[in-house]
Amino acid sequence: MKKVFVFDGVVVATGVVLSASASVTASNPDARELIVADDHPVAVGWLYKEGEDGEVLFSAPVPPPPTIGPNEFHFLWTVGEQIAIEELRATDTGIKVFMRRLEDPRTTEVVLAAPAIQDAIAYTVNALAAAGVIPQERIAVRIAEIGNGRAASAVKAEQAQ
Repeated sequence: MKKVFVFDGVVVATGVVLSASASVTASNPDARELIVADDHPVAVGWLYKEGEDGEVLFSAPVPPPPTIGPNEFHFLWTVGEQIAIEELRATDTGIKVFMRRLEDPRTTEVVLAAPAIQDAIAYTVNALAAAGVIPQERIAVRIAEIGNGRAASAVKAEQAQ
């Protein structure tokens, strides 16, 4: 049997009991102890929740979006999207301000996990959809791709494999 220790919805320790005289404990006394099969996939850092029927559910954590350079950020957009963004800057203050901040020489990195960046990406994708550049049914997909640092070309290459 494998012991899994969970605190605040996160696995903080695991251990396998190899003999009846051995014990496994967590360093955090507030951690909840769960017993799972030895071959149950789980590791420290994984997320925990209890299923509707009381079953134990673990999932690998989703890594946060990366921090990238401003030039790399621009290449997350397709060429058609980049052209449309340039055109929209003349009439859309939100896009103009977002792009101006990215192009400021003091901007050395774009923290994709930052809520302001995620909001600006969503705003820009929606503006591109309103301009007919991105189909309505692809709005959520493009927001997720760009917000997670994945260029459309990389996604297409992965899908082709």
